[in-house]
Amino acid sequence: MVRLIVLVFFTKALLGHSLTADPVCQVWFDGLTTSSILGNPCSGEVTCPTTCKQELDDTDAACAGKNVEISYTNESEATAQKVVTYVCEELPLFSIQTFAKGTACKDQLFDYGLACVTDCMSGYSFAAIEVLLNGYCTTTAGGDSETSCHANCQLAINAAANNCKYGDVYTQDGSTWGAASMLGLSWLGPSTCSYGTALISGAKTISAGSLLAITAALLLG
Repeated sequence: MVRLIVLVFFTKALLGHSLTADPVCQVWFDGLTTSSILGNPCSGEVTCPTTCKQELDDTDAACAGKNVEISYTNESEATAQKVVTYVCEELPLFSIQTFAKGTACKDQLFDYGLACVTDCMSGYSFAAIEVLLNGYCTTTAGGDSETSCHANCQLAINAAANNCKYGDVYTQDGSTWGAASMLGLSWLGPSTCSYGTALISGAKTISAGSLLAITAALLLG
């Protein structure tokens, strides 16, 4: 239950205010989403197909600085639509990495996302996506961060920790960075990794009631 509420917060954090979608960007983004589901251009264990990075680059070129409509699952677990500002790694990486397979493509997608990080918002979204979707942060038996934090998982977390300072806007709905901003990330991420401060590194021992209260404050903020 606690993890579900934190996951809902991540979903909401990627959403923005009322905007108008750019029609050209929309075509490219919808094409990337369809390709991810039906064609899976990012599937490769030893080598990753050139189409994987090319589809991301083409979508970036069409959507840079523009807005796009996305579908998402809201707090009521119903499908809804929202227009958001296109961020380099945030939307395409979430779409394509959900269906990507193989070490080679996982490495390529990680490098793509890391190269997109320029500020607090892109750093936080990259960290959230990597914690949720990328095998580098898995803690199940045999997972990359089961017994120690994988170097790439820590790099992803550092993308938020090193690029965000108090008062920075880090989500599309205008939320600003504060003492509890890393809490959801630390709850979902590996306990073997470092989250930057004493408060965050100790978040694994926080009570469920306290976590619910903090998460509710962030959602209603």
